[in-house]
Amino acid sequence: MIIAASLLKGSNFIKASTLYIKTEKRLITPERRNAFLSDLASKDWADVLTSPSVNIKVEALHNTINQLLDKHCHIRTVKERSDKSLWMTPSIHKLIEAKNKAYERVSIMEIPDDTIAKKLSGQASVNSSTSF
Repeated sequence: MIIAASLLKGSNFIKASTLYIKTEKRLITPERRNAFLSDLASKDWADVLTSPSVNIKVEALHNTINQLLDKHCHIRTVKERSDKSLWMTPSIHKLIEAKNKAYERVSIMEIPDDTIAKKLSGQASVNSSTSF
């Protein structure tokens, strides 16, 4: 493994294997949450309650909540390390999932110990009455 890593050191594979993804997150601390909830409780909801249609009410509610969230819990761009590996293609991922499902099916089944011993020693016949 050390040899492979040293051979790939100068290539782009090692550099590209660490992927970073920029995501937007809100920093929510207990103090910010309490300030948001107190502003939410003291908010005048007349524009939401007196609106003539449901669509306008939903839009007003959405705007009010977003304004308060922007006021108390700012959106920050965070650079996170990706869990995705470059070598993990969708076909490999599907094969791994199929292997895991097959393993779960076999591990759930109750197989008698003598059948396993026969299978491992090669003494079990192909037309055995015990099936997996």
